[in-house]
Amino acid sequence: MKLRISCLFGAFMLTQSVSGQITKDYGELQLPELFQEEMVYQQKVPFLVYGQANTGTKVQVDFRQKQYETTTNPSGRWEISLPGQNAGGPHRLMIKADTTIHIDSVYFGEVWLASGQSNMAFPLKRDSFAAHTFSTLPDESVHVFNRLNRAHPSGVVFDSIQLDLINRGAYYHPAQWASADSVSVANFSAIGYYFGQMLADSLQCPIGIIHNAIGGSNTESWIPRNVIEQNEDWASLLNNWKDSELVDSWVKGRASKNLEGTSNTKQRHPFEPGYLFDAAIDPICQYPIAGVIWYQGESNASDYELHTAYFTTLIDSWRAAFDIPDLPFLYVQLSSINRPTWPVFRYSQLQVETARPQLGMVVSSDLGHPTDVHPTNKRDIGYRLGAKALDMVYGFGCISSGPRISQVTSYPYRIKIMYDNAGSGLVVKGNKARGFEMAAENGLTFPAKAKVSGNTIILRSWKVKKPKYVRYGWQPYSLGNIFNSFGFPASTDMYEIENKP
Repeated sequence: MKLRISCLFGAFMLTQSVSGQITKDYGELQLPELFQEEMVYQQKVPFLVYGQANTGTKVQVDFRQKQYETTTNPSGRWEISLPGQNAGGPHRLMIKADTTIHIDSVYFGEVWLASGQSNMAFPLKRDSFAAHTFSTLPDESVHVFNRLNRAHPSGVVFDSIQLDLINRGAYYHPAQWASADSVSVANFSAIGYYFGQMLADSLQCPIGIIHNAIGGSNTESWIPRNVIEQNEDWASLLNNWKDSELVDSWVKGRASKNLEGTSNTKQRHPFEPGYLFDAAIDPICQYPIAGVIWYQGESNASDYELHTAYFTTLIDSWRAAFDIPDLPFLYVQLSSINRPTWPVFRYSQLQVETARPQLGMVVSSDLGHPTDVHPTNKRDIGYRLGAKALDMVYGFGCISSGPRISQVTSYPYRIKIMYDNAGSGLVVKGNKARGFEMAAENGLTFPAKAKVSGNTIILRSWKVKKPKYVRYGWQPYSLGNIFNSFGFPASTDMYEIENKP
């Protein structure tokens, strides 16, 4: 594997690169931030140990009673590829050059990246089930790496120190690996922890979760700049993103608030297209992962078509960056809230699931809140993502999603819907099935009464003689209450009936 220049060494590289080219002095032995105590490395792939030292320095790596050697290149970089390891640990790793670094607890298992915006960043201490969860800790099988930002883009004005750090690309605080206990996970992603917990229980191996989500972040901030530049419809974003119609007005307003304290016309911001890829993804993309869990879209929900283009591009670019063409990408469909664009946005997210291989979506609309964009039950979302990973990635063959429409037949004033993935039968949570609508050719929709039997639902509306369309869960705050027998909810959905008797 070719070692690539990245942000892994942060401020060190920024301050040493120019002088190092002249003097060949790049400083003492340096390792990437992810190489430290309690680290989890992806099992059964080459164990790539790499770093920085002075030009021409001999580097020795000792691991599991074997020694490996190399010499730094003219840029002071070095790498040694060790054989892939089975799950387990802790193992001792020693790297010796002009100085020596010991890492006494290296684990191998399954490593996942948890990213997105505030619902992924939502901390475990605020989760509905936090009290019970904390009573079960510590959990030595789950290891967390929590990258927290230095300037949260809430409704505040960034100070001069924060502005300078953002401009230098040093947006995240230094992070450390830690096994899951009441301290290390209190401010860690609740979804990320519950996901890791489920994998650890099922796979019986160490699980590493790297978290780097940023509240309010827009999809385009996570796409590489060069990818945006190569798209003729998006290239203008790199020059005038704060005035661009391609950026959500809320995002631009929040950025303007954050930057009120500076007159620097070249001041950077974490919502800037490409910024978070540079700050959060590029620094870690040489560290192999098993997959990504993603919860984002609230900051792009005003334009579902543009988001679809952004999101599929993000997936493609991350797969290229990690050099894993089929990198599993599991994402959360937006929840329920009284915002008018959310039904069609949720439907667009459902359609994306088939746009690329190895994509999996989980539904969260049943866990929403009419006015709060941050509903507090993150446990069930983490577990749904875990089930999706166990099914799609690890081959458990378990049910990991809700019922899906398989066939629709239209009759006068009536529609018959058949579902796949219903388990032993559809389940209505409540006194009666809700959330269904019917429409004729003119598209005018009317509520429909529903009768559920097995994996079939019969809809009726005396206002729609010749049904052409059926919708489910199309309200911003969804009224839908259809589940399969395994407890997974049906997605917001729409179906156009092509063949009528």
